[in-house]
Amino acid sequence: MEQKLKFKPEEMLEQADAEFLEWMKTGRYEELMATMPTLGRYSLRNQMLVLMQNPKATNVNKMNAWNYKRRHVIPESKPIRIVAPKFATQVSTDKDGNTTEKTLDTVTGYEVSFVFDISQTDGEPVRDVFADEKAAYDHYDVVTEALKGSVKGFEFKTHEPTEDESYGVLDTLNKTISLRSDLSKEEALTTLIRQVATANVVMRNRQFSQGLTPADMDNIRSVEASAVAYTISKRLRIAETALIAPDFEGMSDKSISKFAENVGVIRSISQRIINAAEGAVSNELYEQAQKEAEKQKSAPAPEAVEARETEKTTVKTAPARRKKAEVAM
Repeated sequence: MEQKLKFKPEEMLEQADAEFLEWMKTGRYEELMATMPTLGRYSLRNQMLVLMQNPKATNVNKMNAWNYKRRHVIPESKPIRIVAPKFATQVSTDKDGNTTEKTLDTVTGYEVSFVFDISQTDGEPVRDVFADEKAAYDHYDVVTEALKGSVKGFEFKTHEPTEDESYGVLDTLNKTISLRSDLSKEEALTTLIRQVATANVVMRNRQFSQGLTPADMDNIRSVEASAVAYTISKRLRIAETALIAPDFEGMSDKSISKFAENVGVIRSISQRIINAAEGAVSNELYEQAQKEAEKQKSAPAPEAVEARETEKTTVKTAPARRKKAEVAM
């Protein structure tokens, strides 16, 4: 059921935090992760605000972004309110009085912004490089290179089943990831996603982990790695990996709310890898289209003169008498 939101950005952020806490306490973690492949472009707080207003939302954008995609917002559609940061600006004036405005990285506050779900728009189909479930396999090489590129400083190699029966081996000490040499494309891609997800989680610099025991960190990393792998797999439309849900039993509301930081890690890692994979496939599709265009451009034109002469000769030739059976065909 849609909840009534307040209009002040600060109050909206508080509502988003409260909604996240309620979702986690009532066992809706997996439901939240299911929206991460598409809504994960937005901050966790904005994801919660979107879902509070439209639980079925899958793809939201501002009106001008939809217009750029050659879609228009259906009249009478109710906008979804989210919160956007306001950035400081620096205005410079030269000797002639001309001014130049530059946006700085400093956030000075927040303001309400409006977005619309794709279900509230109409127009041209949205281009999705992974709309086809076979796309990740059709572009296997560029997808795997994008995945490997998400883990900086790691070497990728293969090993024989006789050396190690494991599908994948992650060695953080020597910074290597090895896949078994006899895996199918599906097995190799699924395993690679798990390995790079785990490597990104394990190697991440933790600035908010003070006071956590090694056992706590292992549990957190397992939850994050499974969620990252799940999100990437779901977005690429390949076999989804298992999702490990956090155990909040006996935890205080404060501790559960702190888990939002871990969801932020899941979101940032998975979106970075998804963007890399989508960009790689888009570039390959563009290059293929360019080559096809060049091929058609360089193809010899049909010899029109000979065609006219043939047509003229054909007109002068008396038609052959056909049998009754041939006419019926």
